Amino acid sequence: MQGSYGATLERLGSLEANIGLLIAENDALRAEAKKEDENLLNLMHELRMRLCDLYHSCSDASWRWFEDCFTYSNGIMPLALFHSLEIMPDESVQQVAKESTRFLEEVTLADGFCRPIGCESFYSKGEERSVFDQQPVDVYAKVLLFLQAWKVTGKERFYKSALLCNSWFYGKNELHLPLYDPETGGCCDGLTATGVNQNQGAESTLACLIARLAIEEAMTKHDGAGGTSAPKDEKELPKYPRQNEFAPPKPRHWQHSEKIVSVANL
Repeated sequence: MQGSYGATLERLGSLEANIGLLIAENDALRAEAKKEDENLLNLMHELRMRLCDLYHSCSDASWRWFEDCFTYSNGIMPLALFHSLEIMPDESVQQVAKESTRFLEEVTLADGFCRPIGCESFYSKGEERSVFDQQPVDVYAKVLLFLQAWKVTGKERFYKSALLCNSWFYGKNELHLPLYDPETGGCCDGLTATGVNQNQGAESTLACLIARLAIEEAMTKHDGAGGTSAPKDEKELPKYPRQNEFAPPKPRHWQHSEKIVSVANL
């Protein structure tokens, strides 16, 4: 490792910093002038090997994850690996990305709707999971993960899982209550044991709108490629509603989300 990239790697202490840099590197390497940047490629390899090493040290037959606890934005870790696979294909890395993503499906989509990990006490290995409070930012991360997994692997199941997660914002959730507000264009801050947290914070609204934009782009590509609304392998998947049940209501103030297009592409 040479120059500033090596120094950057040495300074990274947190898992979140590693993940953020790995995703950012994917975007940097997409630029024409950076596609063959050896330092960037070496740094990407080192960062994703750190993630894979974490996975192998924590996972076993019943717990296929990078840490001993699910917390916030759980989809970001396998998402970073799937992003790196677009630049540097690798069978062993893809295996980790697929195994962890399918485990996240099992944990949060097993009941036919999205049930994100609650942030009251999260979900530690061998302990009871927390159901509430459920956060929009966690659901948004899963939407992006499943869409990227679909893009890299071509597996229809991941596309369907992304649609199912997105429907959480519009009422297909634990309490059958919508978090998205078409009157304001905003999104409520989460699901609690007693109902919807009515505050509409910036983080929640951005999470909802970016997820929506990503889904609409994916649906256009999926339909244009001749995709079907039904899963190819019904035995592998939860029972999904049909395609029209995933469509969120058109907001009265759609200009709110149009302003987020540039953010979604960062």
